[in-house]
Amino acid sequence: MPRRHRPDRFSRRQLDARLDEVDALIERKRWVEARDQLQALAHRDPNNVEILGKWLNVCYELHDTRFYLDVCERLSQLVPSDPDLMLSLASAYMVNVRPASALETYRRFLDQWPQHEHAAEARKTLTDLEARMGDLLRDLGVAGERGLEIARLHERTLAFLSQGKYRQVRETAQELLKRQPDFPPALNNMAQSYAYEGNLAPAIATTARVLALHPENFHALANMVRYRCQQGQFDQARVFAERLKTIRADAVDLYTRKAEAASYFGDDQAVLDAFHDADHAGHLKPPLGDPLLFHLAAVAAMRLGDEAQARTYWSQALDIAPGFSLAKENLDDLSHPISERHAPWPFSEGDWISSRTIQDLRTTLKPYARSASHDRVVADATRRFLQQHPEMVTLVPVLFDRGDPNARELALRIAKTAQTPELLAALRDFALSQRGPDRLRLDAARIASEAGLVPQGSVRMWSRGMWRELLLLDYEFHNGPTFKHAPQVEKWLAESIRAEKANDANRAEELLQRAPWSLTLLTCSTISRRSSRCAGE
Repeated sequence: MPRRHRPDRFSRRQLDARLDEVDALIERKRWVEARDQLQALAHRDPNNVEILGKWLNVCYELHDTRFYLDVCERLSQLVPSDPDLMLSLASAYMVNVRPASALETYRRFLDQWPQHEHAAEARKTLTDLEARMGDLLRDLGVAGERGLEIARLHERTLAFLSQGKYRQVRETAQELLKRQPDFPPALNNMAQSYAYEGNLAPAIATTARVLALHPENFHALANMVRYRCQQGQFDQARVFAERLKTIRADAVDLYTRKAEAASYFGDDQAVLDAFHDADHAGHLKPPLGDPLLFHLAAVAAMRLGDEAQARTYWSQALDIAPGFSLAKENLDDLSHPISERHAPWPFSEGDWISSRTIQDLRTTLKPYARSASHDRVVADATRRFLQQHPEMVTLVPVLFDRGDPNARELALRIAKTAQTPELLAALRDFALSQRGPDRLRLDAARIASEAGLVPQGSVRMWSRGMWRELLLLDYEFHNGPTFKHAPQVEKWLAESIRAEKANDANRAEELLQRAPWSLTLLTCSTISRRSSRCAGE
């Protein structure tokens, strides 16, 4: 059998140089960059205690509780004789709501180091945890020592799920189901593992099994919304989203799951309702606040026109979790000129499109990536892909409306290449919407116009942050001028291009209005893609 590839480890000299770079970032409190570098280093050398120790400290600074727990578990396995590390692990279990694992770890700590300087504090925490464990187990539908073991196994599946170890998720869940048949958390975690691998059919079947037994299981309802949307079945997904709205429970994550489900439909008011309900229930206060809920509320607020409130919610999300990428990326996008913005978007590309669908698209188009294939050949290949994955036809307009930059660009490429009637209509609707950068909507408008889906003459389009009457003209991008004009017209053209480059759009427009329409056509053919506009108010 071929030997499995293992990442090459660093030499001591290489590692020291890389860690010096990380230390410099840490000294400047550039925690996110330090985290990214340490994560890459740990991928190359996964059992390096020095790398993992620095990563653990950075996770602490970023309030990244999930990765803090993952790294702490790895370190504890490598250095089992470190009492401070074991105590940190017990605390990480508590913060990540893994009470059974926390109880077991506190017991081990006190058994091995009963005289430790923090033993009294650990003993008090353990006593409180043991007193509450009965209620926690009842919430899982189990009891006693047998229930405690089931809870530990359940928490192990959660750890495997967060680490992307999907086969181990299912193996542990099956072990759980032998002890507690039809245990909802085990089934939900199995379903999640299937979905993350792109296997939506078993994910849906497993989730349906949960809902047949427990119709008000809000995790299963929210998961079913996502799975159905990934299949392009938004009508079926909406049924589960409506059921989820009616659920009432004193659970911190219920409100986030409601906001997630509503975000798949762009139901902005329902997202804000879930956020305000969480606030009224006291679930936004530390340490309960979920950064994802603040992020989804920010997206909903901005989609409803309240950018100031959106910025506040994103800042609050980053206060809770400074490394939370969705909030940071949306906020960073707002630093661009309004004509170049993608924000807001609720989810990343992988939350909309299954990993299997993405892989199938790559496989379909890979033979043409480096060849001089005719456009028609690539279009035919793309249409064959759409026949195999009809959900993408449904998803393309959704991605135009609320996809992240990668998803929106992918939707545009698919629609431009395939140009089926449904996708041409999606391009037209996107072109006439307020979503996404002007550049993408102008591109979509050009294709829709060529297909006869946009009327001749001026068209009302969203441009540079306001509605304008634009004249769409067919154009191509190239280096040289296509017409010879009078010297004065040439002068106006040169000045207008300089004004465009200086971001003085009003001056550029004033100069163009002095010239005949042929100048506008010339401008559209020579101006850079970044600032291209075929327009007149």
